[in-house]
Parts: sequence; structure tokens; C-alpha cells
Amino acid sequence: MRNIWQVMAVVALVVGLALPAAAQTKVAVVDTQLILSTANAAKTAAEAIKKATETAQGKINALEARLAKQQDELRSKKGVLSADKLAEEEEKFRKAVRDFRTEAQSIQAALEQDSRNRRNRVIEAVRVEIEAVAKEKGYDMAIAKNLVLFAGAQDDLTQDVLKRVNAKVK
Repeated sequence: MRNIWQVMAVVALVVGLALPAAAQTKVAVVDTQLILSTANAAKTAAEAIKKATETAQGKINALEARLAKQQDELRSKKGVLSADKLAEEEEKFRKAVRDFRTEAQSIQAALEQDSRNRRNRVIEAVRVEIEAVAKEKGYDMAIAKNLVLFAGAQDDLTQDVLKRVNAKVK
């Protein structure tokens, strides 16, 4: 029983010492969703991703059109070619289909990687500016605004961070 009281006394002491330290921690909030949707860098990245997507789709469409043409040619030759020659042509077409799928997957993977890289660069730039603004204003930490139930307007760094991101990242 005495051990329990000793443990409770130690816990109370630790909690008692931790509370003043926690009370001194200055916390800022940042609306990261707003910044990532309105920052010039995010808009530029979104436009570049859209353009890259259109280019990739154009490449895939061209490959697909070439494959469709091969298929039409094979259909027109069915009545003319011998069985051996037809089998050879069908095998060539199946290989072309496999090659098309491989190339389309490669294009899609490259597009996804490019999109991920662009988004990550914007996110990292925003993170760097959040840290810089928070330190300049004397905050110990910054938390995403959507995770906080209440914060005073004086603790919201969103507009300051947005201005800096727009000024530094094109």
C-alpha cells in the first residue's frame, strides 16, 4: 500500500512539473489546406500536372490508334493469308498489344511520379515557410488548423505563410 502512495506521489510531482512547461509552450495554427489550394506554387504545379497528363494521354492515344490500325489490317488479311502466315501475324499483333500495355503503364508511372514530385516540392516549401514564420513570431510549434477546435486569430499564421510561399516559390 505504501508503494502505491509513493508511485502516486511521483506521478503527481511529474505532472505538476510538466504543466507549467506545457503552459509556456506557444502554439500557432496554420490552414495548410487553404495554402495548398491557393498558393501560386500549388496552382503552377496543378497546371503543370494537367499539361503533363494531357501530353501523356496524347501519347497513349497515338499508340492506341496505331494498335487499332494494326488490328484492322489483320482483320482485312484474314481471308487472304495462309493459316501459318495468319498465325504469325496474330502473334505479332499480340506482341504489339503487350508492348502497348507496357508502354502505357510506363507512361502512367512516370506521370504519377512527376505529379508526386511536384506536390512534394510544394508541400516542402510550405513546411519550410511555416517553420520560418513560426520561429520568427516566437512560436514553439505549429499545428494544422483543421486539428484544432479553437485558436485565437493572433495565433493563426496562415496569411503570413501564404504571402511568403507566394513570394518565394513560383
